[in-house]
Amino acid sequence: MVDQCLVNWIYNTMMRDVMRIIRIPSATAYTIWATVIDIFHDHQLHHAMYLEAEYRSLYQGDLSITDYTAKLKELADALRDLGQPVLEPSYVLNMLHGLNGKYRHTISTITSKQPPHTLLSACSFLLLEELYETQYGKLAAHHTMVAQVLQVSHAAPAPAATIVSQ
Repeated sequence: MVDQCLVNWIYNTMMRDVMRIIRIPSATAYTIWATVIDIFHDHQLHHAMYLEAEYRSLYQGDLSITDYTAKLKELADALRDLGQPVLEPSYVLNMLHGLNGKYRHTISTITSKQPPHTLLSACSFLLLEELYETQYGKLAAHHTMVAQVLQVSHAAPAPAATIVSQ
């Protein structure tokens, strides 16, 4: 009776498509659970291969540093869960490899540090660079606006002199 309750619970908590594959007439809870584990392990390496490819080819593009590093961490965590952990030096190098062009100048700074940057220190460095880039962009826009106003005010013609006739 207890085993049948477990069998029903297992079948009722899994996705219908998976249940159709797993369903074995008169199976015990152990048999069903062992089948689920076997299927998971059969697909584990295949899944890791696709995650690894996605991880290695991730490019920052228009993502913020926070969003980019969060996506990298999500993929690295998924690889770790599949038994394929990403070592920290590899993680840092992959993060640098996928940066967009405006952070190209940071790569030599981060890679030349001894001892090497940890993942957290590299992320922190890039976040500060992003903050600087944002602030510098605002300042540059302000200076451009002031220069345009000054240029317009200096280029305006002087008011015409009025001729007074006697």
